[in-house]
Amino acid sequence: MRRFYELREEMCCQRWHVGEVTDSHGEEYWFHSGDVIEVAGELRADVHHRGRPLEFFNTTFGVPVFSERLQSALDSVIAPGQVQWLPLRIDGRSGYWVMNPLSLIRCLDEQRSDFVKWKPGDYRTDLVGKYRMVIDLYVDPGAIPMGVEVFIVWGTDKVIVTGKIKDVLEMSGLKYAQFIDVT
Repeated sequence: MRRFYELREEMCCQRWHVGEVTDSHGEEYWFHSGDVIEVAGELRADVHHRGRPLEFFNTTFGVPVFSERLQSALDSVIAPGQVQWLPLRIDGRSGYWVMNPLSLIRCLDEQRSDFVKWKPGDYRTDLVGKYRMVIDLYVDPGAIPMGVEVFIVWGTDKVIVTGKIKDVLEMSGLKYAQFIDVT
């Protein structure tokens, strides 16, 4: 059986914290829609809390960012069209890449997961019926097409990877990341 993992940063050490991703005009970008992003100029982010730079982390709004070394390792095993890699400058430093997963899959196993959905009385009526918060996530492996290695669970910002991607990152020496089994 295929295994799937939520990819999370480990809150550890005296690490840096990087803010939102914007373009050179200050427009903010979101990377949870499964769409290819057209960027005006270069992508930038600022360090909001100084500390140890990491090779993998999420920005303030959960955007996955990888070092050039890890991006290269992943790019060699992820089939074309599954992710969009966008270069990111952090406080003027190059060598970082935003991972924009291009697959958005309706696969949350509602029987096993713990979640809250938006309701008509909530202040966001445009989101009624969508997931407001997912506390304990499990996916239905049967709903995930074969060959998909990286994706976002529809209605969430959760980035999921296969065991193959987990192995590549671990063999690359990735530190300060968590792989939460969601199978």
